[in-house]
Amino acid sequence: MSMMFKITRALCVASTAAVIFSAPAPAAEEGSGDGDDPVVAIVNDAKILKSEVVDATTRLPAQFDQFPPDIRNRIVLRSLIDTKLTALEARVRGFHENPEYVERMADIAEQLLERMFMMDSIKARMTEAALKESYETTVASMSPEIEVRARHVLVTTEVEALEIVDELENGADFAELAKAHSIGPSAAVGGDLDYFTRSGMSPEFADAAFAMEIDEISKRPIQTQFGWHVIHVMDRREAPPPSFEEMEAPLREQLSQVIGAGIIDELRSAATIEEFPEKLLTPAQ
Repeated sequence: MSMMFKITRALCVASTAAVIFSAPAPAAEEGSGDGDDPVVAIVNDAKILKSEVVDATTRLPAQFDQFPPDIRNRIVLRSLIDTKLTALEARVRGFHENPEYVERMADIAEQLLERMFMMDSIKARMTEAALKESYETTVASMSPEIEVRARHVLVTTEVEALEIVDELENGADFAELAKAHSIGPSAAVGGDLDYFTRSGMSPEFADAAFAMEIDEISKRPIQTQFGWHVIHVMDRREAPPPSFEEMEAPLREQLSQVIGAGIIDELRSAATIEEFPEKLLTPAQ
């Protein structure tokens, strides 16, 4: 079996599943498919619109993003055609009247109604004010992280680094030495690394920098995987909290879960619910 065939089948299965579990598209009416939503296939008089292909494609697993859009679209279209063909034939043979089909469609309908209701309700409560309040609460609960601002001269050997230390002890300017000798990308700005957290640097470098006082220069070079460093600690501060923009995406996800749970609690409190868990243990007849 060729690799391309396997890929095609995988995409077809994924796109078919996307069609089954997505919201049903409106039935194509006479004259539909014009303008921005053209008819892209006709299967025994049943139309498939561009929007159906787009919708099914967006529901494919992320791993299929590596394929060019035109290939994805053509394979999804083929899958939709196959689905349409088999569904039409199934109706001809009366499968849509099968009790199992009716029962499963009822289950799918309930799941779809639940999803649509929850999405609409969460969207209505996901206000800018609620997001800002969630941001403020989250930031207030964060433990402040310490940042250090330092500059360094990075050289290849310990001997070179010791020579840099000697020059500094004799009054040489740190920034000028960094510009002249450092092999690191910060050489152009005098070795300035700006503010960084402990986790933002290699362990050896971070341990040394965070152990030093402000305006202290390392007396001994520090070795890391990049070479030998002479460090000058310039400042120390509490790191500012992440901005609202940086946190907005995870906040939306977190708040969605909180709002969703609240909606379910409201529905439960307003309903009459009787549970008989002991019957779950009774063997099915």
